[in-house]
Amino acid sequence: MKGSHRIRRFISFSQSPPSEQPPSHHKPLVSTAQERWLLIAAVLLGAALRFYRLATLPPGDSYDPAFYGIDAQQILQGAWPVYLDSNFGREVLFSYLVAGLYAFLGPGTFGIHLAAAFVGVVTIPATW
Repeated sequence: MKGSHRIRRFISFSQSPPSEQPPSHHKPLVSTAQERWLLIAAVLLGAALRFYRLATLPPGDSYDPAFYGIDAQQILQGAWPVYLDSNFGREVLFSYLVAGLYAFLGPGTFGIHLAAAFVGVVTIPATW
């Protein structure tokens, strides 16, 4: 009987209606229109910083962009990987984006940098 009493008590607490909060009389710090303009400004600033001198910055190549380029070329040649084993294993979505850019721009570091800049700009409103 003790166990059933505890269960009934738990159920009664879990089914109690939520307490009503009194209405709040404080103003939000930023209005919806102001927030929209702040988001637009953040996206524009982020895009300017990411696309500025995209063809020359960062100088040279490193291992990760090289692996993304190799994987993108393999995708263009007909491979359809779900997971990439090269470079200690990676997700494949970014390589598909690079492969799509390679189809239009041709292979090279600019396509990889363009894909990274695009993802960086799209991330700003996605995390806002």
